[in-house]
Amino acid sequence: ARDELRETLRQLRSGVTEEQSFAVVARDVVNRFGERADVDARLRVTHPEQRLPVPVENELLRILQEALNNVAKHARADQVDVLWDVDGGRFELAVTDDGRGFETARGVRDSAYGLVGMRERADVIGAQLMLDSRPGAGTTVRVVAGIAPRRSITHPSMPMGR
Repeated sequence: ARDELRETLRQLRSGVTEEQSFAVVARDVVNRFGERADVDARLRVTHPEQRLPVPVENELLRILQEALNNVAKHARADQVDVLWDVDGGRFELAVTDDGRGFETARGVRDSAYGLVGMRERADVIGAQLMLDSRPGAGTTVRVVAGIAPRRSITHPSMPMGR
């Protein structure tokens, strides 16, 4: 338990700065998670040179940490893939695991999965949090802004078209 506390404190200290982009910090977080949870964890960054404002990237970092935390606590996954795609002001962060998944229609107790906090953080940065999971088929948590989501969910403040 002491190691867990130390790791939590370390995570809270590690943040995005002008010098250290989300892509760089996220790589460290994902690698450490892989070692700690004994999971094959990978990060794919599509535009490493592109950045968002530091406060936005920090909120995304906390969402990533929470999503990985969920994987460790609930998923029993062997593999986790994290995608970070930022292009101009548009971005997507996706965390996909091959764990046991759950029935989303049953209305997961949001609090149990830290979803309340993740949704609030997503709201703050004008993004949407989407959860896709099926029992036995893993889970994907996506945080998306300025990109028309793959499913036809429209966000009232999102300009359509392009």
